[in-house]
Amino acid sequence: MKKYEPIGDLIYFISKELKSRMDESLKDRNLGQGQLLTLMTLFKLKNYDEITQEDLAKFMGINKANTSRNLAKLKESGFIVINQSKDDQRKKNIELTNKAFEEFLYLEKIMREIHNEMISGLDSSSLDCTLSTLIKMKENLLNK
Repeated sequence: MKKYEPIGDLIYFISKELKSRMDESLKDRNLGQGQLLTLMTLFKLKNYDEITQEDLAKFMGINKANTSRNLAKLKESGFIVINQSKDDQRKKNIELTNKAFEEFLYLEKIMREIHNEMISGLDSSSLDCTLSTLIKMKENLLNK
């Protein structure tokens, strides 16, 4: 098992490097990585009738406090609006603004460029194996 101990260090380094590159690419857009991931998740969910903060937190697998902070920053930057639910006054629905839709192509391009650089030179067989291994590792950690 000792020869596999660097796996955690490598995952940490990759995560840190991805975060650094994303932050650098997004600093002129007034977006951090948390807001970007929240925004991209909202794009995935945009066809739902209503998206609440609670739904978003569950879908992203993060706590409501983090979700709330990210949403507040996105609202302040003009990427989303938050409205009272028509059905339940305790719930607030999140909607993407025109600004968010205008920025989406740029954000997607940046993410794709970083991703393509990361997997450059790797064949699909290696990537499939890596993906299934990382999924299993994540499941192992979540099941404890």
